[in-house]
Amino acid sequence: MPVHNANLLIRDARIKAGLTQEQLSEGICTPQALSRIETGMANVSHVTFQALMERAGAQYGRFPVFNSRDGFECFYGLKRVRLYLDAWQLLSAYDELDKIEKKNWADNRLYYQEWLLLHCRLQFLSGRCSHQLNYDTLLDTLHITRPNIDLSDFRECLLSQNEIHILTLIAQEALYLDMPSLCRQISVQLISCLESSTFALIEKERMLADVAIVDTKYLIGMEDYSTALELADSSRKKAAVNAYDAPLIELTFLTGLCCH
Repeated sequence: MPVHNANLLIRDARIKAGLTQEQLSEGICTPQALSRIETGMANVSHVTFQALMERAGAQYGRFPVFNSRDGFECFYGLKRVRLYLDAWQLLSAYDELDKIEKKNWADNRLYYQEWLLLHCRLQFLSGRCSHQLNYDTLLDTLHITRPNIDLSDFRECLLSQNEIHILTLIAQEALYLDMPSLCRQISVQLISCLESSTFALIEKERMLADVAIVDTKYLIGMEDYSTALELADSSRKKAAVNAYDAPLIELTFLTGLCCH
């Protein structure tokens, strides 16, 4: 069988099973979300992919799959960048991002979106970024898959993991740009989206830890130290249990800062 992209595997499986998009997506995602997945307009998590393939009665052991060597290398290159950034190995992350850019992101706009996200995160961690430039870039990055998103009302959207990561960074940059109300508005909606999501627990808890970091910074800025301490400490304990080293370090620092 030829190697396909995940979106084509889902579409082929649905057609072979004789299912409509409404029938295949029921209880898993919205028909609109499935349509965006099948046309390559949206990414698909492992959990959603497996659920859709199981309903269609198809095998899913080949996920993720690639249609080119560049696609394979970009996919795993982006995973390496995440690991480097979590470990604060910024030069290694920069070198890996450079390699992916030279491959033209495998002509895949979702890889390009993730690359922009990670590039903005690298800039932030370097301590040398322009917060306004990062904020503007992140908005453009989000608009690749969500051109009409309203930052004040997106809790009903079925967001991908990358979109959640982008919105988390947008909230953080809003805080640095003296827009605390926007920061809080985004954080509250992200928590609501994550709590009602079908992401695997380990993925959901990591994203909630990242949002908690931003939310704690907001509360410190509002001088609500007791609430900030409670949030940072409870999130820190969850991060320790789940062995999320990157947020654990920052949450530990924020807990200590609140105590001080």
